Amino acid sequence: MILSGSPGAGGVAEQPLEERVSNDKTGWSSLRTLVPTDPEEIERLLERVLLVENYDRLTEKSGQLCVALSVNYVNRTPSVREKDLLFVKRLTKVGHHILEKGGNPPAFAEKLYQFNKEGVRIVGDLRLIPLEERRSIYFEKNLVVFESHLLAHAGYAARVRYNLARHISSLEDSFNADYEAAKISAGSEPDFSAMTSLFAAKTASLLLDHARFHRTSKKTAYWAKKGIECYRRFLDYCEAHPERQSRAMTDGAKSKLIDLKIRSGDSYRRGWSPR
Repeated sequence: MILSGSPGAGGVAEQPLEERVSNDKTGWSSLRTLVPTDPEEIERLLERVLLVENYDRLTEKSGQLCVALSVNYVNRTPSVREKDLLFVKRLTKVGHHILEKGGNPPAFAEKLYQFNKEGVRIVGDLRLIPLEERRSIYFEKNLVVFESHLLAHAGYAARVRYNLARHISSLEDSFNADYEAAKISAGSEPDFSAMTSLFAAKTASLLLDHARFHRTSKKTAYWAKKGIECYRRFLDYCEAHPERQSRAMTDGAKSKLIDLKIRSGDSYRRGWSPR
């Protein structure tokens, strides 16, 4: 295999692999024999081409290879703590797409959860650096978006991990990440905050059921309180912006909130409003 920058036949330098990938119009069938195995080469190809092309969705052109190399990279990389924040954000967003496709072991979801949380810590590191010394993209408003989205992706990864391995700690990790993401984004992205609050509310409801089953009264009260709080956040947003959410979703959240109060042991009165 010829890696980027190595001389080809006749001593002529080959076109860098990432340029051949970016310029290829036929899909990956013509490039499969050029897939890199060196970790640094994989990272370079991901960073410069594949994660950018597949950030919003896994594309027909390069999605298959992006998935293969991303999974390879995630599994082989112990930490992204020292990587650039933009690379971590792109990697974890593509990782989110891969989790949505399904078929990955719990260890992959666990690693993505770790990488997202490390991304949040990188945001904290950047805030300690004077603004004029950072990359121009890392101003505070963008850092808030990076932080909240990394947390939300961590929440999703933890839910996937729970569905695969059924460890209750994964549900707690999911709730904590979504809850924090919703708080952070409330001022800058209220729609995102509302939806993340809804995810947190649903997770809190599952944790309430677990606490009731094991008859742990303190946890029952705690998860009931958190679930009610998060459902109310979502419903407050729906009331203020009825055009942004479907009536079915709003009514469903109201029903879940009433059910949550009943299961938490609170008294229920006819005509009680979930507001």
